[in-house]
Amino acid sequence: MAIDYDQLRSTLIYRADASAEVLMDDLASLQSFDAENEALAAKGGRNGCLGGLLTIAGAAIGVFVSAALVDQPVLVGSATVFLIPVGAVIAIVGLVLWFKGYALMSKHGRLDLPDERYLLVQQLLMLLQADVGKDETFAVKIDFNPHNGKDSFERNGKAGYWKVKYYTHQWLEVHGRFVDGVKFSLTTFEKQQDRSRTKRSASGKIKHKSKVKRAGGATLRMRFKSKRFPTFNEVSQLFQQSVRVPGAQLKGVRVGDEEVRLSLKFGADGWSSSNAPEPTLGLSLVSKGDVDQKVRGRVDQLAAMFLSCYRVLNKAAK
Repeated sequence: MAIDYDQLRSTLIYRADASAEVLMDDLASLQSFDAENEALAAKGGRNGCLGGLLTIAGAAIGVFVSAALVDQPVLVGSATVFLIPVGAVIAIVGLVLWFKGYALMSKHGRLDLPDERYLLVQQLLMLLQADVGKDETFAVKIDFNPHNGKDSFERNGKAGYWKVKYYTHQWLEVHGRFVDGVKFSLTTFEKQQDRSRTKRSASGKIKHKSKVKRAGGATLRMRFKSKRFPTFNEVSQLFQQSVRVPGAQLKGVRVGDEEVRLSLKFGADGWSSSNAPEPTLGLSLVSKGDVDQKVRGRVDQLAAMFLSCYRVLNKAAK
């Protein structure tokens, strides 16, 4: 399925309802798209730096020669005077290069997608497709916008001396159905607080401070037919002690007649790969390849949510 890159550039959101094979092709294409924009943004940054240096150099030549003409006009020869327009040309070229570099960096820097999001989905699909029917599809939505984007804003508030902007960003949705008929919906989210404060030091200087607090989480909802799991009501109380997700805190379990919903909170740094746990499940599909092991640690956590649910469902199976 061809990705609508015009829409992706506009919204930074990828949506698809397709087989795992098609989705994997899309994710590989997204990876190439990301690498291309990352390279162009870096090129823009380099050109901008070079343009800034040329502008400074050209201006310095002009200022130096002009100052020499004022102080010692007799000693300054015609060849030296010629450096003034040369410096002006260098400064203008540098300024143009800086503007073009800045424009290139701004345009493509926005499209430099967070690697861990599509890599996580790629590895998760590799794991889930083994238990999904050949003709079944996954409905996937990946939001590549910043966690503190305008659409994720919730409210302003205060925490002690800090002014706080609160954001909740639901950046991933995956829906599908396993071969046993169980339907699942997985969503992941990031809660972010952008904190700022102004403080006057003992010397009278005003200092501005800012910091960011994050907390990530995931919700898994599984729906099934009661005739497939006839003793579910009898074993449903086992969910609380059956949920085992390394590096995560169980926030809630909701059990209905034909569904269960798990909500978990992950580490203090949210979905940032720098704070993810080490891979612990030893799942072969997840641990293959050169994917960052922190991403694989997150995939292990999501896989553990599914395993925790099936640990109870299998006890209730017919």
